[in-house]
Amino acid sequence: MAAGTSIAAADQEGVMTKFTPPGIGELASRFFVLGCTCFGGPSVHLAVFQQMFVGKWFSAALFAELMAFAHVLPGPTSTQVAFLIGLAVISGEMQTQPAQLKPGGAAAGTGPNSSILRTALLASPGGGGPNNTSGSKTYPWYYPGLVSGGLFILPGFALMSLLGYFTVTYQQTLEKSEFVGCVLIGLAAVGWGMVAAAARGMVAGTCGASNWKLLVCAGSCVVTLLVYPTSYVDYAFPFLILLGGCCALVASSAETQGTSGEKVADPVNTGGNAPPGEGPTATAVLLQNSLALLLLLGWVTVLLLCIFGQPMFSQSVFAQFYTTGALVFGGGPVVLPLLDKKLVSTGRITTPEFLAGLSLGQAIPGPMFNLGTYLGALSLPANPFVGAVQGCLGLFSPGVVLIFGLFPFWKALRQRSQIYQRMLPGMNAAATGLIAASLFVLYRQLQQQRPPSLAASVYLVPAIAICGVALVKVASVPEPLAIIAGGVLTGVYSYAVAGTAGDVFTLFEFSP
Repeated sequence: MAAGTSIAAADQEGVMTKFTPPGIGELASRFFVLGCTCFGGPSVHLAVFQQMFVGKWFSAALFAELMAFAHVLPGPTSTQVAFLIGLAVISGEMQTQPAQLKPGGAAAGTGPNSSILRTALLASPGGGGPNNTSGSKTYPWYYPGLVSGGLFILPGFALMSLLGYFTVTYQQTLEKSEFVGCVLIGLAAVGWGMVAAAARGMVAGTCGASNWKLLVCAGSCVVTLLVYPTSYVDYAFPFLILLGGCCALVASSAETQGTSGEKVADPVNTGGNAPPGEGPTATAVLLQNSLALLLLLGWVTVLLLCIFGQPMFSQSVFAQFYTTGALVFGGGPVVLPLLDKKLVSTGRITTPEFLAGLSLGQAIPGPMFNLGTYLGALSLPANPFVGAVQGCLGLFSPGVVLIFGLFPFWKALRQRSQIYQRMLPGMNAAATGLIAASLFVLYRQLQQQRPPSLAASVYLVPAIAICGVALVKVASVPEPLAIIAGGVLTGVYSYAVAGTAGDVFTLFEFSP
């Protein structure tokens, strides 16, 4: 689809709303900036995505659906959503939500000219694709996803690769400089405010006034809080998403029994159809599905080699990180105990080095899985850059390959499976509950991580969060700049209240 072409979809009141998918250049610039400025971990990243893109590029219902898809797969959730946004929005086809269902019948709008039967596959440059207009550029179906997700990862990878060479110096700096700790708390506090704003908007957008959806959302939030931070949290995310879908099946059956005609439309989780256009050829669909199957086969093969292969490969840096990335659900902090077991317990790195990497992972922008870049460099001291590449590819690639391998089949499932369409509202509500739960978890962590100079400032985190959200909502300041402003404001506050400005000089190893 040409950049600037509007697509109509229904909002939560059923009113048709126009969304304007970005061009590939805008997609690249937005995600590169986010990769440079988006601090705070996966929950904050998802909140920033919601603030920046929902209502502009796509609907709240589609965003919740992308989150639910990512949450049931192993890997870094926010990074997977970044890849999915690129895959979903460039063509505009994903703006078309699953069709309305008739009891015992086919989905509405599945005629020969309906966009329900078309896929988001884009033909190769010069070929015909959906909504292809004269003079507009088209791309292979996987290209926009590689652009959005790859540029979101790249800045953090570059920073962590460089810091891998200077780990001892940087670790000592973090230990000495309380001012740095204050600034980091400010960055994270604004991110926490973004999570709060996103949670509020998503509850309204995906649940509306539906009592059963609100119960699913609340139940997902409560269960997550009860099992966090036990080992069960690894499996709670996909379980809750699927359980929410089962609740939706029960609710939809009750609604169907209560009506004699067509199923009542769910305006929150369904939308209007995109204008009909020429779909991809059978050959293009075959090539897309063949590539996806090869990716899935490769994912399984590499995992088996990492576990059962020759020691030269199975004990390599790449293999250790790959098995971790392939078996971790939820991403972010969930990956830490597994990395500790594989790297520290085996003697590849020391506990102080691991803790330094954890501090850096929280201090730099972008995905927390970039921690693998830093730890990979330390795990291969003879060639740190090669170790950094192996760590990054090993930790990220399982989740990313699954996204590209499953996306074509998931896309067909969401349009043609009546069971999936009926489960979707509950899955979206459960995914929203996970975001709400992260609001409480992050607040507790931020309170525990406050430097001693800010110990008396009990309400500093919500105060900075309110300032950051006000900058975005009232002054229309871009989200990344508001996050940076939170760090600056907290640094100034720490100087004014606790006199930490002199501590800045420890960054350069001298005193004023």
